[in-house]
Amino acid sequence: MKPSLGWAGLSRAALKRAEAQLMADSQGVRDEVGVLALHTAYANRFFPGTSVQQSRLRYALFVPWQIKALLRDRDGVKPGQARRALEQAELQLARRLPDIDGEGTIGRQTAKAGRPVSIPPSQSYWVALGAWGVLSADPNGGTPSRSELFARWDRWPEGHRGRPVTDDEQRVLEARRPLFHTSLPEAPPAFHRGKALAFGLDPDERDFLRTRLLDTRRPGDGQPSFLAALVRAGAAPSSSRPPWSRSVIRHADAADRDALLRARDAASLAAVTRALYAAAVEELQQRRDGMTPGRRHREHLGAVVDEHGAAARRLRLSDLPADGVFIGGLEGVLANVQAWLAAAVEDPLDKHVYGPLTWWELRRKGSRRARLPLSSHGREARAGWRAGETALAGPIEYRWSLVRRFLEDLKV
Repeated sequence: MKPSLGWAGLSRAALKRAEAQLMADSQGVRDEVGVLALHTAYANRFFPGTSVQQSRLRYALFVPWQIKALLRDRDGVKPGQARRALEQAELQLARRLPDIDGEGTIGRQTAKAGRPVSIPPSQSYWVALGAWGVLSADPNGGTPSRSELFARWDRWPEGHRGRPVTDDEQRVLEARRPLFHTSLPEAPPAFHRGKALAFGLDPDERDFLRTRLLDTRRPGDGQPSFLAALVRAGAAPSSSRPPWSRSVIRHADAADRDALLRARDAASLAAVTRALYAAAVEELQQRRDGMTPGRRHREHLGAVVDEHGAAARRLRLSDLPADGVFIGGLEGVLANVQAWLAAAVEDPLDKHVYGPLTWWELRRKGSRRARLPLSSHGREARAGWRAGETALAGPIEYRWSLVRRFLEDLKV
């Protein structure tokens, strides 16, 4: 019986490295071979603004509500104090949201210890606020960065009460672009009173976010995104349905349908490449290092090839740029993995795939951290690798589980 392969999510290296790595471990496998490039490019194409550090849709309102409340507190929050004030507000928010596993409260455990949230919602959702139009855009379509939020703290109109300054003819002397979309719903009374909060959306909040998501655009051609298509259809896919399943892909336009099928095959190729790497390290531990790691990952490699080999071979790597997916040197490595599959070779140390994988790992990690080289450094790196503690390789999911949660949040 073949083992069941789970969907593995990956952390984004752009955020705090230590916590990002911890998140990768908790959701599947580490990105040892660089397939994060595939994950990120396709996820950004299909689901603009999303990030694996996100959890629930209502945070896209919690963040601007908190910032607006601090901006209006002119007497209490000065420009130089804004960053610290927002940090404390986000700590308090974590304490007011459900203290239940699986609910999606960001920073729940650190808040209990009285520590600031290391990747706060205002950081993990900031790109989403821009991509979804919650932040107001300038005439060129640009939105303020999080750093600009603090740098211009005393200039955002949300912090100014009363009428704008005008001349004798009632013309506004300085029209300032608001920080947030003018249709942003006001926070409910419970938000300002310090009461417990939940992730359920009120009707006006749901309408606002639905409108914002409907306006998300696909990178490149500017057409409505796959996320927008799913929102328009009122889709709420089950956990057993990947985005390329028949019931889901039917909502995509022709360009995204083709891209989704390539993403499916890329996910399979990523699974084989990950499994091949782990099996190679395990084989080296036994064959070169005199260790007894067991055969967990080598046996799993066979199961992955059985399940994903055909799709992995089917992917035409030359078609990826048409989807906006550019993977640089990883393309050559994946081509060698495909050749290894075509040759039906079972040895993970076959020279035609071991050489390219080793070169790629050395390039990414350097000689002291790479595990595949036959050098003394490679042996030292392998000594710290534990087969039983390393998650079995599976396909990348392109943030699909997060998007399903967002779609569920939109449902009445």
